[in-house]
Amino acid sequence: MGFMTRRARRFAPALAIASLALGLIVASSAGARTARTVYNLTGPWNSSVEFGGLCLKPLNCPDVTNTTTPVLHTHVESLTGIGATAAASFTTDPFRYKGAAGRQPQEVALSLKRLASETTKVNVATESFLDVAILNEAGSRVIVEPFHHEALTPTTTFVKVGPASIRRNVLRKGRSYRLRITSTYRDGAQVLKNADSYYEKVRLVAKRHLRHR
Repeated sequence: MGFMTRRARRFAPALAIASLALGLIVASSAGARTARTVYNLTGPWNSSVEFGGLCLKPLNCPDVTNTTTPVLHTHVESLTGIGATAAASFTTDPFRYKGAAGRQPQEVALSLKRLASETTKVNVATESFLDVAILNEAGSRVIVEPFHHEALTPTTTFVKVGPASIRRNVLRKGRSYRLRITSTYRDGAQVLKNADSYYEKVRLVAKRHLRHR
């Protein structure tokens, strides 16, 4: 069954920017030089929640809340969620991709940190997972999905996910893209469920190794 959209919210803190791109040329002690740009994807974030499966509003759909302060946070509550699916997403505004300090990169990678917790009194065949995708500027098409169905196993602290390599020619220098983080919860038969997922330090890094002078 297809998803049905519940709500969409836009979070735009006054000081937030879509990406902070730091372009550097780093020289090692051996004289090797590397052009490196770090895209710190800090927002603004657009939030949305979609439901599917056997979820019937307002009878048995879980209550899902997205917030962005101080980190990205999805909270799920459900008294009876038999056969329900909830997908909560955070999507950036467009950010300009400039390669590695203005050069075509040889290496591109994405990483982030996550924390997850889940409490269920009765649980049969449930799963939760993470997807991270880079979209075109309009947000209508997936360009690449560095993380696909990564299990949201419970953790006691933030753990690093990645870095996941991206083929160097997938992202085009000078174009704009969006990044989307989605937490999906798919339930078999369960009651009294509380689940949380947190994300921070979302970084896209582009590198190019330069010739010796």
